[in-house]
Amino acid sequence: MGEEKKVPKLRFPGFTDAWEQRKLGEIAIIKGRLGWKSLKQEEYLEEGPCLIAGKHIYDGRILWDKVDHIPMWRYDESPEIMLQDGDVIFSKDGTLGNPAIIENLQNYATINSTMMMVRTNDSIESSFFYQVLKSPIFDRLIALKTSGSSIPHLFQSDMNNFEFYAPSILEQSSIVSVCKLVDNLITLHQRKLENAKKLKKSLLQKMFPKEGELFPEIRFPDFHDAWEQRKLGDVTYLAGEKNKNNDYYESYSITN
Repeated sequence: MGEEKKVPKLRFPGFTDAWEQRKLGEIAIIKGRLGWKSLKQEEYLEEGPCLIAGKHIYDGRILWDKVDHIPMWRYDESPEIMLQDGDVIFSKDGTLGNPAIIENLQNYATINSTMMMVRTNDSIESSFFYQVLKSPIFDRLIALKTSGSSIPHLFQSDMNNFEFYAPSILEQSSIVSVCKLVDNLITLHQRKLENAKKLKKSLLQKMFPKEGELFPEIRFPDFHDAWEQRKLGDVTYLAGEKNKNNDYYESYSITN
C-alpha cells in the first residue's frame, strides 16, 4: 500500500480511487463473552446451541462436528454474541487470531470466553475483513500483544482502535473473489498433500515386515528372499564414535 496515495501496488483494472483508512470501532459491532456466570461441566450437552472456541476453527472454517453444545437458556443469557451469517470471529486469548467467517448457519451458535466477534456494517464486506485479519497488518497487532506477555490477550479496546485501509465495496468483492480462488487452490493442494502422506504411511506399513515376520505384505517383483534382522551398531559408524582401531568417525556412514 503506497503511503502517499493510499493505493495498493497491484490492482484490478477500472479501480483508481484511493483507499480510505477505517477504524474498526466506527464501522463494526465488536463483542466478547463477559464470563460464564457459573457454567457447570454437566451443562455441556450432546446437542443444542453451538459453543465455538478457537480449537474448533481450522483454516477459516468452523468444524461444526467438533463444537460444544450448551442449553438454550445459556445461549439466551448473552444476546449480544448470538452469531449471524457474516460475523467474523477469532481468538482473543492465548493463541491470538485464527479467524473464521460464519456462513450458512444451521443452528443457534455463540462463542466462548476466549473468542471475540466482529460484525461489520455495510461499508465493509465481512469476507474482506476476514482477509484483513489474515494480513500482515493484523499480524503486527498480534506481535505487539504477544511480545513480552506470558498470557497474550486482545482487549475490545484494541479492536475498537484497530485501523486498516479499505476500498469501495465493489473492489472489496473483487479482492475477495481472487482470495477465495487462491484459498480453494491451497485447500485442494493441502488435501492432495494429506492423501500423499496417508499413502506413504500405508506403504511404509506394508512394505516393511511386521514384528516377528520376515516378509513384507507387498514388495517389488523378483524379490522373494526373507528380510534379515540387523543391529544398527553393526552396520554403521555414528558421529563421534570410535571404531575398533580407536579412530573417531566424524560423520555418519553405512558399511557394505
